[in-house]
Amino acid sequence: MSLAAFADAAFAAQGYTVAPHEIELSLDDFKSEFAANGSVDRKALNFWCESPGSGAKIFVFYADERNVGVKTMRTFVQTLETHTSAQESSSGRTR
Repeated sequence: MSLAAFADAAFAAQGYTVAPHEIELSLDDFKSEFAANGSVDRKALNFWCESPGSGAKIFVFYADERNVGVKTMRTFVQTLETHTSAQESSSGRTR
């Protein structure tokens, strides 16, 4: 099973869809976009999923640290705020 198929199935099982452009990358494209320096830039992997029926959304966040603590949670909140602002700007919504 490809990574794209796994991700799609995992989120679909919970009722969420992943935008095709988020998961339909060849390995070479993935490496050039997310691992240009040889290691994966986990901060660039964050994305939104949406439940088509309810419109509910979840934010997928990949932490740099193995153990989640206060530092990681602060990073998550800052990242979520940035992505939320960007998403609202692109859709024309405001808080």
